[in-house]
Amino acid sequence: MPAWSTGFVQCKDRYRNQSQVLDVARGYVERGLPISMIVIDWFHWVQMGDFKLNPACFPDPIGMVEELRDMGIELMITLWPFIGQNVSTHWQEYEQQGFLANSTATGKPDSFWRWVICCCCCCSRFVLYFVLGGILGWWRQYMW
Repeated sequence: MPAWSTGFVQCKDRYRNQSQVLDVARGYVERGLPISMIVIDWFHWVQMGDFKLNPACFPDPIGMVEELRDMGIELMITLWPFIGQNVSTHWQEYEQQGFLANSTATGKPDSFWRWVICCCCCCSRFVLYFVLGGILGWWRQYMW
């Protein structure tokens, strides 16, 4: 098990951009506080279901990872099991591969959002069904 996986993991509600991530990391290091990992948790994408960081907010992800590693900090980026209907760059792939969770009532993909609060640009969000064979292998092609 890597040593960094047993140390302090910093996560907060949301890092809005690359500067925030690096400022927090530098703050820990400058104060001599132990930190092993920072988690970029959510709304780091352009559309829900996209795997890439929003380039307007994270203009140099490779440089950010390199700077974090130079400070002895690893980075984790969460991927949520929701996808924006017809707006995510991966929507057609999910739909064609049958990776969307279906409603037991209709047999069709369902958003499962009973109380929709539009907090981003896509109010129709669908759930990915991770029990299906093949989805994890398909998803790994997008991981670093």
